[in-house]
Amino acid sequence: MNKQNSLSSTVAARIRAVVAAKRLTVSTVSGFLNISVDAVKRRLRGEVEFSLSQIEAFAEYTGYQPEAFLDPQFVLTSQEVAA
Repeated sequence: MNKQNSLSSTVAARIRAVVAAKRLTVSTVSGFLNISVDAVKRRLRGEVEFSLSQIEAFAEYTGYQPEAFLDPQFVLTSQEVAA
């Protein structure tokens, strides 16, 4: 996968940001995406693309709209920004 400015790498970076901001474990993400921990790690590193259904499940769990991960103006919600 080409990691340079691809949509899938952008989505992975945004999901990593939310994982960090919400202090989610890879195991937790694995549970609600219903995939293995290794599969989550590959997606977070950008080696494998997140499917649309996985983006939707992640957004639902974290309180985002799925399209937010595709929006050019993505911003973490204020409650997630660390002080």
